[in-house]
Amino acid sequence: MKTFLCLISGLVLLAFTTEQNDPRAKKILDDLSTKTKTYNSIVADFTITTENKKDKTSETRKGKISIKEKKYRLELDDQFIISDNNTVWSVINESKEIQINDAGSRAKDGAITPDNIFTIYETGFKNEF
Repeated sequence: MKTFLCLISGLVLLAFTTEQNDPRAKKILDDLSTKTKTYNSIVADFTITTENKKDKTSETRKGKISIKEKKYRLELDDQFIISDNNTVWSVINESKEIQINDAGSRAKDGAITPDNIFTIYETGFKNEF
């Protein structure tokens, strides 16, 4: 499970890089994508750290994800998001707010979502080892 979480973290980091494409990185991403397509479901705990080098700030958030086919539940520190592949419900605890959106609109906007996290690198992203 630790190896799997490391691979997910690596995928997320590689998805956001803007450096040149690297065949070694592409092979790792392809292997991970192929492997995850064989799973019926995925459950993982994760930590996301976002760094702003310009402002010299960082933010760390912990979460848990459950994915089954194109349905998912994403729990973060202050919110959770549920999708049945038709509708996405976002619950923001602090403001006691619920947002309801069409699941297809997020994918059309090119958003990184739990159902495309293992394949989004294939188009429009550069990767580096």
